[in-house]
Amino acid sequence: MAHWSVPMTYKPKADAVFAGTCRQTIRRGNKYQPGDTLTIFEWSGKPRRSKWGRRLKARVTEARLLWIDDTGAASSIGEMVTYGWGSSYLSELAAKDGIVPPTGEALRDTLRALNGGEGWEGWYQVVRWEVI
Repeated sequence: MAHWSVPMTYKPKADAVFAGTCRQTIRRGNKYQPGDTLTIFEWSGKPRRSKWGRRLKARVTEARLLWIDDTGAASSIGEMVTYGWGSSYLSELAAKDGIVPPTGEALRDTLRALNGGEGWEGWYQVVRWEVI
């Protein structure tokens, strides 16, 4: 089991996380495992240049891999399944992730913006947690 500090920088989502209505994040890479603990926080000012603001402690309950690119997302739960950005699955994932508006296309645009624009495609994890 590992402990991770997880910043929330997408404002609509941060408010939902700290209100307890959002318990999911989508993060680039593959490092979270069920049972890991998280300190979820927001910055009090400019990211990485200010003190932490609100924070909460959580435990990872699910960490699922997705391949994400311009065409959509692919998930391997048993066999590989591909979802286009207009799919109901990605719209549901966006809603659970606090994306405004809750559509697959808005999720794509948010992930692209938060993960560097060019070169944003790759493996991501859908991480869900319970507050501890």
